[in-house]
Amino acid sequence: MSETSLSSASASDPPPPREKAKRAWWKPLPLGLHLDPALFSGANIHILGSLLLSFLVGPLVGLSAVFFALWIHWVRAYTVEPLRAFEPLYPLMTPGWHWLIPLVPVAGLLVVSGITRFYAAEVRGSGVPEVISAVACRHGIIRQRVMWLKALLSGLTVGTGGSVGTEGPIIQTGAALASQFGQTFKISERNMKILVASGAAAGISASFGAPLAGVLFACEVILGNFALNSLTPIVLAAVLSNLTFELGISYFDPHGVNVAGEVRPLLGLAEYRLENPFALPLYLILGVLSGFVAVSFNHAIYRTEDFFQKYLPKWWQRALVGGLAVGLIGMPPVMHSLNGNGYETIQACLEATSMDAVELSAGILLILLVFKITITSITLGGGGSGGIFAPSLFLGAVLGGIFGQVLCWISPELGFRPGSFSVVGMAAVVAGTTHAPISTVLILFEMTLNYSIILPLMCAAVLASVTSSYLDPESIYLKKLARRGELATFSHHTTSLEDIYVRDLMIRNFPTVPLDANLTDMVRAATSHPNLEALPVVDRQGKLTGIIGSEDLHRMLDSDLQPSLVRADDLVRETPTVLSPEDNLLLALGGFGERDLEVLPVMSLATTGPRRLVGLLTREDAIRRYREELRRHHHRQRKAF
Repeated sequence: MSETSLSSASASDPPPPREKAKRAWWKPLPLGLHLDPALFSGANIHILGSLLLSFLVGPLVGLSAVFFALWIHWVRAYTVEPLRAFEPLYPLMTPGWHWLIPLVPVAGLLVVSGITRFYAAEVRGSGVPEVISAVACRHGIIRQRVMWLKALLSGLTVGTGGSVGTEGPIIQTGAALASQFGQTFKISERNMKILVASGAAAGISASFGAPLAGVLFACEVILGNFALNSLTPIVLAAVLSNLTFELGISYFDPHGVNVAGEVRPLLGLAEYRLENPFALPLYLILGVLSGFVAVSFNHAIYRTEDFFQKYLPKWWQRALVGGLAVGLIGMPPVMHSLNGNGYETIQACLEATSMDAVELSAGILLILLVFKITITSITLGGGGSGGIFAPSLFLGAVLGGIFGQVLCWISPELGFRPGSFSVVGMAAVVAGTTHAPISTVLILFEMTLNYSIILPLMCAAVLASVTSSYLDPESIYLKKLARRGELATFSHHTTSLEDIYVRDLMIRNFPTVPLDANLTDMVRAATSHPNLEALPVVDRQGKLTGIIGSEDLHRMLDSDLQPSLVRADDLVRETPTVLSPEDNLLLALGGFGERDLEVLPVMSLATTGPRRLVGLLTREDAIRRYREELRRHHHRQRKAF
């Protein structure tokens, strides 16, 4: 019915019965309430759906954290602890069953590395970079197997003595669980990203009992923005996750199982405060030192990983050597806390309210500081699965303890508390490694529930973050993605990348092979351009069919097949991601992140006729140019600083 006919209808004419029945369900409501039917439009339905899914995700992530803690407790109870029961006073000088302890991390890393190598590579490491990458590059899509394997393998790594944390696994598990809900109910791309961030926030909330910090971590690190319309589902998931975890531990704690102690340090047992206003500069010095320690930790992890990849090319070799090193370093009794999350040492540092209450001297803490960086780097380099947040807390607590004890020796009359410096050091080192000072300050504040220490906490965390950013612009999470060429997709330095075009980076002189080319022809074409990692394959009309990777050629050369029997048609792979000369570097790096390819084809614009292959862009060239832009940005920052 047209608008004219509707307006000309008599007001006294009753509407058709069907239309009346159709509208009657939303108009009359009790107490004079009325609902606008626009509330049930497509966009609002998606928002309501996201809220409902967050209502489900939060409790499930909290429950997952409870079972994750139980799994770690069970693994440790049946592996390391029975052997430690046989440990004599001087274990390194006495034979016995305790010498089997180094084999426990070996077994753990072999199992974890084998599964991640052949079944789920994204489960290796801390897990937070993978969540960031999923949100930025894959529209929040995370494979279902991650939801099960991350907690299982990370618990096995921590329980068998690997020096990693538990927050990263819970974050990735929560994000994967949220992604599965989003995929099942086919929510929009934007709401999928928000839902995945909600799962990550729920993980932080359960890990540290810090729902507010979980919300800010999800916005600051995972999403990269603080959009107001994304906060509601994130807040809902974080709060419900923490409530569920608290209910879970209240059930198991009376049964003698310290569930909370497996995933979070128990802070707030002592009073932490700023001794006097004149002590604030000392906390600022601690912030600068923490920035240097954070950068050293970041570099140690990835240099150890490169070392293992270079000199131990087989996955089982890395697991064997890494596990053995982890077990041997943790053999002396003073080094026991280096295995696992190390919360016992953190607690000892925090309870040092005076020099008389110090359990670990500054010399021992310095040894623990050096070897914690070493053993965590070896655990991750050997293929372990676990987070870096707990090791960062450990380093900060130990560094603050050393700093506080030195000050007490220099000026005992000022009454400094080493434990206060440990709390501030924890926040500072974590802020330096993650470049997320806001979330870090809130996590420590919610864990200590002590406002008296918040001023030095904030100053030291911000100064540590500035110092580490000055020394290295990439955080410990983004450095892993930068090494894979995925950082620019969500970096804050994307403006300059949008002004760099593919036409300025692509290779214009390149070989092509026809579909009927044999292996000899393909090898000849590849050797004529050794800098290319792939060969474009074209049909008789010169239209791109796909590419052949160098690994495909090597596989055929190693086989017993006659070169004349192998055709390009047998090896070609389709390349659904293609670029145009007018695309920018930001878009190109996103394409490399979506597809595990070393080369992307560049096609001419369709406005000039049929699209044809005009160039090739290699991942190496794209990353090199990105790093040049990053160095320029870093140089400008240093000049401004």
